[in-house]
Amino acid sequence: MVNVVAVHEVRTSMPASGTFSASNPLLTEIEKNTRAAVAENYVSGIITDTPQYEKNGWTGDAQLSAPTAALLFDTERQFWKSFQDMADSQEPTGELTLLAPTARGYSHVGQVFKPANNGGASPIWEAFWFVVPWESYMRYGDDRALAVTYPLMKRYLDDWIPQWTDKDGDNYKYTLTAGLGDWAPATGADAPDGAPTRFRVPTVTAPSVTAYHAYLARIAADSARVLGNAAEAKHFDLLFENIKRDFNAKWWDESAGYYREDSTQPFVQTMAALPLAFGLVPEEKRAELEAKLVEDVVKTRAGHEEVGIAGARWILPVLSQAADEGVAGAADAAYAIISQTTYPSFGYWISMGWTALGE
Repeated sequence: MVNVVAVHEVRTSMPASGTFSASNPLLTEIEKNTRAAVAENYVSGIITDTPQYEKNGWTGDAQLSAPTAALLFDTERQFWKSFQDMADSQEPTGELTLLAPTARGYSHVGQVFKPANNGGASPIWEAFWFVVPWESYMRYGDDRALAVTYPLMKRYLDDWIPQWTDKDGDNYKYTLTAGLGDWAPATGADAPDGAPTRFRVPTVTAPSVTAYHAYLARIAADSARVLGNAAEAKHFDLLFENIKRDFNAKWWDESAGYYREDSTQPFVQTMAALPLAFGLVPEEKRAELEAKLVEDVVKTRAGHEEVGIAGARWILPVLSQAADEGVAGAADAAYAIISQTTYPSFGYWISMGWTALGE
């Protein structure tokens, strides 16, 4: 978001104390609430899911927040504790738990929650086993993080996921339908009648988990390269390309110029943000899709993001990259999202008196 802020001439600073400030006081307040939310959820060696209630070690929340946490705090020791939780939690089959450290009940392998939500492949949650080690390596330069966790990544991608890629009954070998998707998308319920944000975002499941499947293949390939294993890096590079091929064949709608699950589905921001973030969009289509995302944010949704948790993680980086690539209005779209005070937005939470972030 640094590029976006710079384009809009919002002056920011990070004094020696680590306190962020911006000429737009709303951004300062958002950063303060974000810092509070991370601090509240990185406690006693466990990364939990919300400052409000529950306080379970959901892996999806952990992987989505890890880059932000590592930016705001020194997380190296926390991540090392997470690597131990990973090694302790993975089943011999390669199956991964939805919580780490795990617990009996809805979170444990073979227990209630996974079957109730369509099975054993949930790549947005299971990205914890990939994103946290890779983030640790990128932040701290210690390849031991990858040496410890790469065997877990490999077992998951080679042994577990192939059991789930053929569950959708189609001819696309590398797409997924099982598992939780772009969880908790905006429902529009708190928007005024007639507002452009009074829009019930469809829960994007199959495309989002397939996009994450590709993302995990890319992290595994990069991890293998760091560890000097060129043959396995090539293996996972090929897996990424196979997923990319099937993703585009199944969900790119040439007549619309964007990804959607069927001809009745409107433009959904997550359906653009994830393939753009993970390099799934063919190069000749990239600028067109970025422009459509900008238009949807600025015009259709009046400057708001309308996404679930995975879309929320990636929409600002994608718009920032689009701005770097010269896409008109991309910086404006990103700044519009972050400076909103109406539903749904970070500023809306602040207007209600919240001192951290909602789940």
